[in-house]
Amino acid sequence: MNKEIKLNKNIIFFDVETNGFQGSSVLSMSAIKVNYNSENSGEERNKWKKVSEFNRFYFRNEGEELNEGAINVNGLTDDVILSERKNIIQNTGIEYPLTFKEDMDNFFLFCQDTSHFVAHNIKFDRSFVDFPLQNQFDTMLENIEVLKLPGKFEGSYKWPKLMECIEHYKIPYEEKNLHGSYYDVLMTFRLFYKMSKDPEIKNKIYDFMNGRSDSQSKMKTYSR
Repeated sequence: MNKEIKLNKNIIFFDVETNGFQGSSVLSMSAIKVNYNSENSGEERNKWKKVSEFNRFYFRNEGEELNEGAINVNGLTDDVILSERKNIIQNTGIEYPLTFKEDMDNFFLFCQDTSHFVAHNIKFDRSFVDFPLQNQFDTMLENIEVLKLPGKFEGSYKWPKLMECIEHYKIPYEEKNLHGSYYDVLMTFRLFYKMSKDPEIKNKIYDFMNGRSDSQSKMKTYSR
C-alpha cells in the first residue's frame, strides 16, 4: 500500500446466498476476516493475514416456500444444506441454529472487532444483516467506470458481475464454483487485493482503508 499509510486493520469480506431477493431467507453466509498490517517492519510489513472465518448453511424461515429460480443458481436444496451442515458440525464440533435470523447474534459477535466490510453488491448482502456495518466498500460499484460495460441505455454502464470483474483483473477462477458464498468471498478478496495494486483504482482502496470513503455514500444511479 501507499508508504504514507500506517494501518493495522481487520476487514471482513462477506457474501450471502439466498432463497430469492431482499427479504427472503439466507441459505448460506460466508465471511472471511483478514488483517492488513503496514505498521510492522521487514517481511511482516504490508501483509494480509487471514484471522478467522464464518461459513454456515441455513434452512428457509418457517413458512417460506422454495424459490426454484434462486436454487437453480446456487444449488442450495434442503438436502444440500443438510449435508453441508453435517460436514461443518463434524469438522468443527459447533452446532448452530437452523436459520440465519436465529444465528444473527453469532454473526454479530464475529464482526465486533471489525469496522471495514467488503462485498460485491454490498447493498444486497448487507440488507440481510440486522445491525449496522460501518465502513463499506463495494467491488461492484467501484468497478462500474473501470470496466465500462454497456448498459441498457445509450451512454450508461451496467453493474459488473463478480465474474466480469475477476476476468478484467485476470484473476484465475472456476466458473462452476461461482454462486457458492465461500468461493465468492475468496474471489472478492482476490479482486480487492488486485484493485489495491492497480494504478487506476488503488486510491479508492487507500481512502476506504483510512475511513475517508464509503461506497454507499457516493452511490450513483446506474443501469444494469
